[in-house]
Amino acid sequence: MEYAHFSGDRLTLYVPNRIVADYIEGHFAKELKKSITSTFGPEIQLVFQIKSTVETPDEENSHRNNSAPRIDSHLNENFTMESFLEGTSNKTARSVGKAIAKNPGKMAFNPFFVYGSSGVGKTHLINAIGLKTLELHPEKRVLYIPAHLFKVQFSEAAVTNKLNDFIHFYQSIDVLIIDDIQEFTTAKTQQAFFHIFNHLHLNGRQIIISSDREPAKFEGIEERMLSRFNSGITAEIERPDIALRRAFIQAKLRRDGLRFPKEVVDYIVNHVESSVRELQGIINSLMAYSVVDDCNINLELAERVVARAVNLEKRELSPESILQSVCKNKKVKVRDVLSKERKQPIVLARQLAMYLIHKYTQVSYAEIGRIMGKKDHTTVLHACDRIKKRLATDKDFRKEVEEIEVSLKK
Repeated sequence: MEYAHFSGDRLTLYVPNRIVADYIEGHFAKELKKSITSTFGPEIQLVFQIKSTVETPDEENSHRNNSAPRIDSHLNENFTMESFLEGTSNKTARSVGKAIAKNPGKMAFNPFFVYGSSGVGKTHLINAIGLKTLELHPEKRVLYIPAHLFKVQFSEAAVTNKLNDFIHFYQSIDVLIIDDIQEFTTAKTQQAFFHIFNHLHLNGRQIIISSDREPAKFEGIEERMLSRFNSGITAEIERPDIALRRAFIQAKLRRDGLRFPKEVVDYIVNHVESSVRELQGIINSLMAYSVVDDCNINLELAERVVARAVNLEKRELSPESILQSVCKNKKVKVRDVLSKERKQPIVLARQLAMYLIHKYTQVSYAEIGRIMGKKDHTTVLHACDRIKKRLATDKDFRKEVEEIEVSLKK
């Protein structure tokens, strides 16, 4: 190991090969960090470079761009920057993404780590960055890859003894976009990506990463990998606020040539809060219900669809409260439902209560059986199956159940 150069916040050391670099990091990371901090300060990043393959970034990029063929970027053409609506929940992430597309790899935004809960638009944004980059820099090799597909490719390369080809291909990318990186949980996959990451970062290539959580909350990820994630910029995409939810609905309705009554839009905006994906699903469901049931899209239908589609997380639902709601709707007594009574109205209420308790709570089949009058868990399974089948074929019954679900949310 020998000194290479010191630039900005990066100290580069030459090593003869990657094995040596891994050994040093694995056995002397704390000592090196302590020495570097005392000499240069706490913000300095240590980078290893293999001396036998050292090229300046300009020489390396020139050689690669003259020989590397164009690739399929695997980007979704529908996920553009223009269609990614901006709101307070995503403004920072979108602004960083636009800046990266103009000058990929040339700014402090490398890597760009974007995180947020499911359905808030992470995949849309990172695709949009890739598409905008290609629009502004068509010569760039841009690749979008879901983490699970990267793992599959890595496993196949290991089995077929083509790991060198695998690593070399990824090291030839200008803008690498990894989606759902929290799925990198195995040590070997992390090690492969670590080598790729270091090479790209060292040579001024752009790395864009998405995850469902911030780096600090990762489990099973090596510390050296987390330090790389934190070396660039991290931005959260939060759940859409009411203004963004309304803008999204209106944009989708315009795009699809649809017209919804104002009270329907207002109801959706105020009751579907978790993600834009969920908003899209509600609109699609409303259209499907209106066609299948041959009915108009109105507030009553919106209430039923939202109640069925949205997880009722705003209110803690207990088995007892669900049972009481079912009994009230079916006009039967709770004690009769909990008994061994076999009259049809009682049996239906009992089965429906079991179905809804299973749907809206974390209670096991066995525990549901105990609550419902010491019934066997197989009885609960049978009840849930019966209700599901009837919901699929009986429109009137489905509407009745949806009304019960609406009452649970109030």
